[in-house]
Amino acid sequence: MNNVIIDSCNLIKKSGLPYAVCGGFAIDLFLERKIRQHTDFDINIFEEDRKEILNFMLGQSWEIYDHIWDNEGTDYLIPIKSANDKRALVAEMVWAVKPGCTLLSIVEKEDEEGIFGYKMTSRDITNADFIEICFNEKEYDDFICNKEVKVTRPLDKAILYYDEIPYLSPEVTLYHKSDPVYMTWLKTIFDFYHTAHLLDDERRDWLIASLKRTYPEGHEWIERLQMK
Repeated sequence: MNNVIIDSCNLIKKSGLPYAVCGGFAIDLFLERKIRQHTDFDINIFEEDRKEILNFMLGQSWEIYDHIWDNEGTDYLIPIKSANDKRALVAEMVWAVKPGCTLLSIVEKEDEEGIFGYKMTSRDITNADFIEICFNEKEYDDFICNKEVKVTRPLDKAILYYDEIPYLSPEVTLYHKSDPVYMTWLKTIFDFYHTAHLLDDERRDWLIASLKRTYPEGHEWIERLQMK
């Protein structure tokens, strides 16, 4: 298994909090092989554990940043120094960066105090020194995929396991990647075409229904999923 997955999960396990690998590495765990390079390592942490995971990572001497971007040119970082910071309480996801990170370098912008830029020093993460922490909610036994349109998935179907490592199921991972902001990304297209045809009927039907509910005017994946 990839050392980034092993080492990152070993670190997060020390927090004692429930978590799940998400993003591209979740696809790898489902497929049981690495299918592409990864520019980050993502984990899901439940909203109720937000402060605890931030305190844990800060206690491990990692730096935490709110990543501000809009896929249209806005792209910068604001440091989070405490789990009680205003940004820490509302960010949908944060970057946790270990000092000496080999994936990217972070430098404060000269003309904007407290605002940081970054430069990718590698296009493939190879060390457990960068974690994007994504916050999602759960309610009773359901994983909340989209609270606004009430898309949920039972926790025992939303979170799968590979050698005791929890990861978001492929249909939930693809649902998150179906957001229009991600649909132009080559890695999104790559993940869909390597994974969608391997979904069993129940997982595929859930994804189709969830896409229809979220995008009533249509989504390009729906027809492709129905072609199986």
